[in-house]
Amino acid sequence: MSSAFRVPRPKLVLLTGNIGRWFTLLWIVTWSFELGTRNCLAAAGKDGFVFLKDGPGVRQSGMGDSAVSVADDVNGAFWNPAGFAEVRSDQASFAYSSEALSMTRQSLSFARPSDFGGWGVSLQRGDSGNIQGYDTGDAKTSNFNVGDESASFGLAGRRGLSTSYGATVKYVSQKISDVSASAYAADLGVLQRLTWNGRPLPFSAGLAVRNVGSKASFDGEKTSLPQSVDAGMDFHGFSEAVTVAAEVHKPQDGHSYFSAGGEMWLRGAMAIRAGYDGGTDLGNGFHVGVGFKLKGIQIDYAWTAMGNGFGNVHRFGLLFRFGRPGDQAYEEGCRLSQQGNYPEAILKFEKALDADPGHIRAIQGLRDAVKRLENETGSAPSKEGAR
Repeated sequence: MSSAFRVPRPKLVLLTGNIGRWFTLLWIVTWSFELGTRNCLAAAGKDGFVFLKDGPGVRQSGMGDSAVSVADDVNGAFWNPAGFAEVRSDQASFAYSSEALSMTRQSLSFARPSDFGGWGVSLQRGDSGNIQGYDTGDAKTSNFNVGDESASFGLAGRRGLSTSYGATVKYVSQKISDVSASAYAADLGVLQRLTWNGRPLPFSAGLAVRNVGSKASFDGEKTSLPQSVDAGMDFHGFSEAVTVAAEVHKPQDGHSYFSAGGEMWLRGAMAIRAGYDGGTDLGNGFHVGVGFKLKGIQIDYAWTAMGNGFGNVHRFGLLFRFGRPGDQAYEEGCRLSQQGNYPEAILKFEKALDADPGHIRAIQGLRDAVKRLENETGSAPSKEGAR
């Protein structure tokens, strides 16, 4: 086995308690994947379809692509499909990025909550424009083009207000000049909001296995998809105005690496973001970004320095939230319930049902909050809890 693929074995520290069990579980899964793929790496080399490593989310890019446990909007589900169950209202997103070597990328995504959790679809396209070709003697030849496309559908379910799980299936294709290849792939993920003695904590944990699928053939040469296992945790506090995330990633075609990022919303209208992605091949891995909320529209921008003469990456995004009667009260109820303020959460869920008696997710949230409050106090708060 080539020494290029040897990774020092980390020390396993067994932790106790709810949080400790999650840390240990994330370590075991990531290290197990390391053991299972190390021999394959030595023989197979680098994977293709590298564009699958970059997601459409501009917000997530500004946080160093640390989104496995922060998958709470239509774009976050790219890193963890369980995030479709965290979407609390209909969302549509459009993103555009200007990357190295004149490469541009566009994406269009949509997600909708449902009785069981949520679902979403996404289309992505990348195009290099015309690139000057050269022969082996360094003489100019005809121009050529590099492009890629992907289409995906994801589905997620919930268990109470703490656990969500999901899967995404996708079709991907890539073309280099007149040579093309395509493949099918799937992502699996789970999200868990941590609790202590039945009380929610301001922490979440996420685990995702991405790009598991068929091999593609470029002009007769087989190439694997960039499979990876990603695990992370995040802190969300101060009424969810501040989010800090840290993750470990194990790609099939390389060593494990670390990423981290944060976001701070100022008066709920402007966000400042920064992050570090240790898996980048170019540049220093640092990302920065900003975001603005204007009623139901969120505008995002992210910047990354590529270095080595490749310029900078600029990403722009628009996220639209479409509400139904009671959605705002429902979202406030979810936030209060996750903070452990069940009496106020019950009032918000009831307000949502007053505006929309058929709001299934508000009914589910109300029942869950009532049950948790009963477990704490030993009595039901009101007859409304029987809805």
